[in-house]
Amino acid sequence: MLNKLDKESSGIVAIQENSNRLIGEMAYLQAGSYKFEVPNGVDNIYVAVLGAGGSGGSANSLHATGGGGGGFAGGYLKVFSGESYNITVGSGGAGVATPNTNGNAGGSSSFGNLLSATGGAGGLWQSTATTELKGGAGGVGSKAASVIAGITFNGGRGGNKESGVTGAVQYTGGGASGSPFGDGGNGGDIIASVLAGTTNYTGGGAWGGGNGGRCITAGTGFKATGGGGLRN
Repeated sequence: MLNKLDKESSGIVAIQENSNRLIGEMAYLQAGSYKFEVPNGVDNIYVAVLGAGGSGGSANSLHATGGGGGGFAGGYLKVFSGESYNITVGSGGAGVATPNTNGNAGGSSSFGNLLSATGGAGGLWQSTATTELKGGAGGVGSKAASVIAGITFNGGRGGNKESGVTGAVQYTGGGASGSPFGDGGNGGDIIASVLAGTTNYTGGGAWGGGNGGRCITAGTGFKATGGGGLRN
């Protein structure tokens, strides 16, 4: 499953089993609507659903935050040959080419009415440097009561920029999607007042809750932090 879904994509993977014996695997990784029909001989499937991430805000020498990661939902379903399920795969938030524009939300993905994951919200931009600026919120996963051994995890949020940061250029990283490892990591925050003229970039989050690096000290010049590491 994890070789089909990664933190850069949205999609759905259905792993087909018969009496706990693996029969096959189908992946739906392109945004759109599909129909899954249970093949002959399949009585159980494991389904993983991933919402799409939001795009970051765009700013021209101002402040902008990263988008949120999509949510995750997964679990086993008891099925019968010939049954069909509607599938929706959400599209990633469209990148913003126009300066000083908020990012776009990612689309939601679902497997019938049994498993679903919403997309992450888009990041924001601002021209008023001294006020707080939030990163895009992460998506959430949900499951029906009939899902066996179901799990849901949230996408990480984009990094926040704290109020009082006055540097001309401040950009935060995006959040990672939720995954079987847990909630996605958050984008790094800019959390301390920074002297005017300082440029700061923070890292993006990672699967399993690894957070991007944060800019936390005042000073002049250019500062950038790394992305979060994978926790497994």
